Amino acid sequence: MNYEFPIIEHIDQVLPSIEGRDEFKVLRREKYTAIDYNYVLPDSFNDPIRRECRGIKFFPDGRIMARPFHKFFNIGERENTQPNLVDLSKPHKILKKLDGSMVHIVWIDGVPFFMTRAGVTHIHDLIMKEYDYSWIFHGDQENYSSYTSIYEYTSPNNRIVISYSKPQLTLLAVRENVSGKYINFKSTLEEISFSDTKSLMNYTKDLIGEEGYVVRFDDGHMVKIKADEYVLIHNTRSEFSHEKNVLRTILEFKSDDVLPLLPEDAQKAYKEYAKSVIDSLLSVGITLIEFLGETKSLNQKDYALRVMKEIDPRLQSVAFSMRKDEDAPIEILRLKILKGLSSQTKVDEWRDIIGAKWEWKGIENVEG
Repeated sequence: MNYEFPIIEHIDQVLPSIEGRDEFKVLRREKYTAIDYNYVLPDSFNDPIRRECRGIKFFPDGRIMARPFHKFFNIGERENTQPNLVDLSKPHKILKKLDGSMVHIVWIDGVPFFMTRAGVTHIHDLIMKEYDYSWIFHGDQENYSSYTSIYEYTSPNNRIVISYSKPQLTLLAVRENVSGKYINFKSTLEEISFSDTKSLMNYTKDLIGEEGYVVRFDDGHMVKIKADEYVLIHNTRSEFSHEKNVLRTILEFKSDDVLPLLPEDAQKAYKEYAKSVIDSLLSVGITLIEFLGETKSLNQKDYALRVMKEIDPRLQSVAFSMRKDEDAPIEILRLKILKGLSSQTKVDEWRDIIGAKWEWKGIENVEG
């Protein structure tokens, strides 16, 4: 059974498929409209039109402008990508997966733009600044209205997990905009060969310093497989864009586990943040211990009155608990903060007690 793509000529063919689906977003710009997704629900990509909604773009009049990769999945991630269903006896290539930002070139008013899924972002400025893109001007601009050339941009200044020594644009695919068909061409990507899926999986999962591979069948169907090390590092760095996740690792004493997974700038930020948090909690703990010493002779009723009058409402339960276990104010406070780490709003409620703010933004969603 061949993998088929829907014919898409106009945005009106796409919008009905994402109506009422909050996981998708329509980004309307002056010169183009991009359709992408924010998050994935179990049935988000059950529809072939929705599988195209990962950066597909349209001109202001609604005509299709660019069609980057359709949404494809990891081996074993979906019911139809289980290892026994990935048939390597069919014509295919197994290509090395680069760890950068997926971009495609779109010409607008005679000017080339390097667009990501969301459109023109800082990646465009980075490429224009540090990469020799003059070769683009030798291409046929007319073809850019009919085809989408998809590249991976890797650079020392655009590091995700894997380190690259120089900026590079690598052609990944060329796609017909209307039909969605992938054009066959001789790829420069490293290619490997395996006769069965399980052997490929076993080989890939143990890779060090590499992301993994994409299996690209001649009919356009694709699956990907990533190294265990890469997934661990990438997920950690992605999660660290949220302060609640960073704070949790500190309060759960997991700093030694996560530090080796972070880039140097994040390690430095993490150590500074962790020191500020620990110093602040120790300061609060000492204040509570001093309060406990001052009120040790009071009966429970008078102690409660002093607590209600003098202790921050957020710490009153800590003050009551520590009277039963006076050696553990920090532990009681630690567990209380941990219990409430459900959102950034909750973190902000403890801001003065935490004593610091996490500034590192993590990595972009560059999934391809």
